[in-house]
Amino acid sequence: MTLSGGVVRTNSEAIKLYTGGKAMNHWRKGLTLALALAVTATTAACGAKTGTDVQPSGTAASDPVKPVVPVKQVQLKNGTTYSRNDSAQEKRMHDLIQEKTGVDMDVQFSAAGQFDNKMNLMLSSGDQLDVIPFVSPEKAIDLYKNDAIVSLDELIEKYGANLKKNIDPQAWPRATFQGKIIGIPNETAITTPTTLMIRTDWLKALNLPMPVTIAEFENVLEAFKNKDPDKNGVNDTYALSIRGDFSSLEKALAPFFLPQGMNPTLDEKTGLLMPPELLSGYKDMMTKLVEWNKLGYIWPDVLLSNSAKQIELMTQNKVGVLAGTFSGTLDSEEILVKTVPEVMYEPLLLKGNGINKIPKIPVTLSLTVVTKRNKNPEAAVKFLDYLATPEGYTAALYGLEGENYTKTSDGYFEFLGEDKVDHKKAPYYGKFYTITINFKNLLQWPLKTFSNRRMAENKAKMEKLPSFDPIDINVVYDKTKWKSYTKQNDMATYLLQEKNKVFSGEVPVSDWDKVMAKWKQIGGEQSIEDQTADYKAAKAK
Repeated sequence: MTLSGGVVRTNSEAIKLYTGGKAMNHWRKGLTLALALAVTATTAACGAKTGTDVQPSGTAASDPVKPVVPVKQVQLKNGTTYSRNDSAQEKRMHDLIQEKTGVDMDVQFSAAGQFDNKMNLMLSSGDQLDVIPFVSPEKAIDLYKNDAIVSLDELIEKYGANLKKNIDPQAWPRATFQGKIIGIPNETAITTPTTLMIRTDWLKALNLPMPVTIAEFENVLEAFKNKDPDKNGVNDTYALSIRGDFSSLEKALAPFFLPQGMNPTLDEKTGLLMPPELLSGYKDMMTKLVEWNKLGYIWPDVLLSNSAKQIELMTQNKVGVLAGTFSGTLDSEEILVKTVPEVMYEPLLLKGNGINKIPKIPVTLSLTVVTKRNKNPEAAVKFLDYLATPEGYTAALYGLEGENYTKTSDGYFEFLGEDKVDHKKAPYYGKFYTITINFKNLLQWPLKTFSNRRMAENKAKMEKLPSFDPIDINVVYDKTKWKSYTKQNDMATYLLQEKNKVFSGEVPVSDWDKVMAKWKQIGGEQSIEDQTADYKAAKAK
């Protein structure tokens, strides 16, 4: 879970913002060609795009300028977080973007959990759908192979100067398939999100140092469980919990047991890309998890809990260490700080037999794509290129300064409305936000809230910790062409079930080799070969 534009969100979305920018004079009907050309020249000098190429109706200087008809485009957004039901501020932003780009952008929303269904229905029916933001690279490959979206190389070259200039060059490889750019990469603001977060105020209360080794960490778990760190006289705390599912435990702990964390490792003898579950370090980690579970260090509901229950446990002041994304503590801390002002979760790095570094994630985790049925794809790229400017990006996310928000003397944003910092109550928020770019030297989380400040603090601490790039960090696997493709769901289901059985003590860790032998029989052996082939092909390019 991360912060995006000042709001806590899942899937590691975090947005840097522009702190200035002035609206540009717009063209009006009836302007002479000379005035239109003057405005165009001024606009070019300012480095902004109007998206309206005015053509004279004749050669005479007195001929009137023909009005430009806006290009209708439709995009589909996942969920209704950004919808304000066509409020006045949303209409104001629509008109501004249309003025700047020449695009009449109609943003439609899917119900929660229905995005894929609605997208597929729109693509297969006669409904207009031109731009689809924030789809995974794997999904984009699938859409491209099925001729549903277009490559963008030539369009970006002609109309995407700001896209080329402002998007991190490291983001483009995951937007490229078979040598073609198939989407605009959305940058990840936080590239080291997963870790252990420990209550340093509890360490202080129990006079314990920050643990460094696995053994020292176990001593802390014992104290957090049994020595009343919250000082309420009741043995009601848990040393370790999660935000997410069982994989949160794996990802947070694996770097201290495995050579690539929970990422695949290249076997130098066989040349195969091996999943972490086949390595001896994984059994060592599972042995510790089973031991800690039996000792009561781990919250007993981790396997069956949901996000709401996990947050509730933390807000009750009962969790000493959280495994998951480092921002996963923020929503709970913001509530807990009202009754426990000293609460503080900080990232923790241990030393074990693994790589002992924080694994990075790719610079981009999603793409914004343009559909094949789009009758004017160049208009879509012009629209996206405007959003790739600080001015356009900030406007699309926050609206206009002085109309939807103001800035404090220290550069923070305050919404104009009933609540200065709650994006859900803002007159406008994010309806036309379609790409994510981390603009340098600009305020990243601009709302003056507890979560914004703590997020910035924790990110700075995370960036000081040693980190590493997994060996396949930029490889986008095309699983649809794998021989094991039809068996992937069965393999994943089986592996998760067996992990849960081992963790709960139903199956001994000593049987793990048998579990993985069966996994290989189900399709794992072929899957290893498939993944290795994709990996080597990507590295050969």
